[in-house]
Amino acid sequence: MNYKNKSNSTNSDSSKQKKISGFKLILTVIIISFFIILGAFIGVFISFMQDIPEITDLKNYKPNLTTSIYDDKGELISQLYTEQRTLVKISDIPVILQNAIIAKEDPNFYKHSGFDIKGILRATINNLMHKKVVEGASTITQQLARNLFLTREKTFSRKIKEVILSLQIEKYYTKQEILELYCNQIYFGHGAYGVEAAARTYFGKNVTELTLPECALLAALPQAPSQIDPYKNMQIAIEKRNIVLNKMLEHGYINENEKIQAESTPIILSKFEVKNAPYFVEYIRQQLEATYGSSIYKSGLKVYTTLNTRMQNIAQKLFTTHINNLQKKIESTSGTKLDKKLQGAMIAIDPNTGYIKMMIGGIDFSESEFNRATQAKRQTGSAFKPIVYTAAIENGFRVSDILLDSPIVFQNENGTSWKPENFTGKFSGPMIILNALTHSINVATVKLANQVGLSNIKKYARKLGISSPLGNDYTVALGSSSLSLIELTDAFTAFANGGMLVEPMSILSVKDNSGRTLEQRSIKISEAISPATAYIMTFMMENVINKGTAKIIRQMGFNGPCAGKTGTTNDHTDAWFIGYTPEIVVGIWVGFDEKEPMGRAMVGGYAAAPLWANFMLNTYYSSNSEFSIPDDIVFKKICTKSGKLATQSCPNTIDAPFINNTEPTDSCTQHTGIQISNFLNEDLQSYDNWDENLEDGEGGETSSTTKKQMKKLPEKTEKEIEGEEEAPESTDTLNF
Repeated sequence: MNYKNKSNSTNSDSSKQKKISGFKLILTVIIISFFIILGAFIGVFISFMQDIPEITDLKNYKPNLTTSIYDDKGELISQLYTEQRTLVKISDIPVILQNAIIAKEDPNFYKHSGFDIKGILRATINNLMHKKVVEGASTITQQLARNLFLTREKTFSRKIKEVILSLQIEKYYTKQEILELYCNQIYFGHGAYGVEAAARTYFGKNVTELTLPECALLAALPQAPSQIDPYKNMQIAIEKRNIVLNKMLEHGYINENEKIQAESTPIILSKFEVKNAPYFVEYIRQQLEATYGSSIYKSGLKVYTTLNTRMQNIAQKLFTTHINNLQKKIESTSGTKLDKKLQGAMIAIDPNTGYIKMMIGGIDFSESEFNRATQAKRQTGSAFKPIVYTAAIENGFRVSDILLDSPIVFQNENGTSWKPENFTGKFSGPMIILNALTHSINVATVKLANQVGLSNIKKYARKLGISSPLGNDYTVALGSSSLSLIELTDAFTAFANGGMLVEPMSILSVKDNSGRTLEQRSIKISEAISPATAYIMTFMMENVINKGTAKIIRQMGFNGPCAGKTGTTNDHTDAWFIGYTPEIVVGIWVGFDEKEPMGRAMVGGYAAAPLWANFMLNTYYSSNSEFSIPDDIVFKKICTKSGKLATQSCPNTIDAPFINNTEPTDSCTQHTGIQISNFLNEDLQSYDNWDENLEDGEGGETSSTTKKQMKKLPEKTEKEIEGEEEAPESTDTLNF
């Protein structure tokens, strides 16, 4: 009995020892496994942490920002960006929008520390009940972490990094800082990043102006911007907006009445378009990119320009109508529907500062980004003639000096010849320099150019800012060289500004996104010609508008002080008008890109000058500024036929300007019955069947053996001369 008890006791002790040993073994395994798992977790955590950026750097984080371009009044005209974003402070974001975003994306935002277990369970249950994903589980902090630092790949490692980042963000930043970052970072569709860009994209207003139903719609968009897009899927957008409103009611952000009223409010879309002056904006972009590189699309620069939006809008409307009407006229005249568009360009420059106030580079930027105001180089026709006459005045010629409008032939070194012609094919005999420019007489201008010299013409072209190559023959005088519109328009600023040439300027200043000035540009101005010459040229070009090839401007009702010059090229492929007042210089070009004829009626005085008049009537209609008269200018009444001091017998007279001590002193004898000079007797002969030959384009004397018997040429009146237009020759084969 005792033996059995002892045996049983021994067995019992042995069993207990085995159980204890088994428990110890299991406990040991558990502990070892725990440390292995913990070590593995720590290893994985350390591995993930090595790939995670320093959250403390988030305070210095700069998202891609939109570069904004402003006009001369500080109004936004366009933006450059890869991500359309404008940063706003949390204090500028309506509380109702903040609440809408929180209700939709993260109702427990103010309760969790970056990772919301309850939110995950709620979303999981909700998605299972609907058998599809109807609610996300990521907190606002997680979404911010993903958008700032991670990709959108759906992997376990990315989710772990997202959680770690979220916890760290919550550690270093306040809830308001996190919400501000989120509201400026998230994508809302249509290229809009952040709530400010979204408000402009969908409602055409600033974020501070949003209403409750508008806030609810914006809060719905980040979930699926393309699917909820109200521009494409209005019904879906309304449904999603109403879901947000229900969530706002559920979480106490609005009451039942507010919800009902918001749900009954229709969605009215209005995109804030900033696509004004596309050719000007592209011109600005090219300059910015040359200085700052590709950073302009993400650095949030503020660029202040010279553009006047009012003038630009007026010009754009008038330009489009004018070019379309000209195209219809061409088609009507030819009886053929054109398969190409008539093009044109227009630019306005302040002659006192060089500020480009308006720029149009073509009929439609969306079809062609080629800027015909700055990039195209076309023959200018007679619009170049003022440079020839400037060289003449600077070298001692006077408005009263006589030019002989008669046939002339230039002999080339290669045995060919060039015979310049007038637009009408007829000649007018002797005329004063003033009338030669007023009526744009080709042959008289070429003869003047021959006397002034080609080198002098080029010299003054360079002084007036012309940098394009110029030909080496006298067709240059008739505008055979190709220039850009901005180039020729700027040359005319010297006439409007008393001889001072200004460099075209489009950017005033550039600031970074913090408001620090990166550059401040200054006016560049230099003396090109004397004030006296500038005024005399202005006087002559006033006459072009009052009596000459641009008199349509007066006929249309623009009566303010103005001057200008028309231009038409061979075969009527290009029509020009450059006109100015003391306040503005406006250049216009019209033509086909392919340099095809527009028709004989499409001269500068018809195809370009009327647009100038319309523009001025709508912008400077009340201008009374007069051109300044230099102190060394004196006026004398002269006979427009003889160029001498007028008498009571002279039928046509004008008060003409002269540099002091160069004015005429002899009185006209042509209209008094007194014998006129041998010079005028010779000039009044007929040259219809006679060629005046100049060797190598130089010299002025004609061999007596080339002259035929001359007879008296009937005098033409000014009325008969008016309206003669230009037809410059090509320089392709002319080498003088």
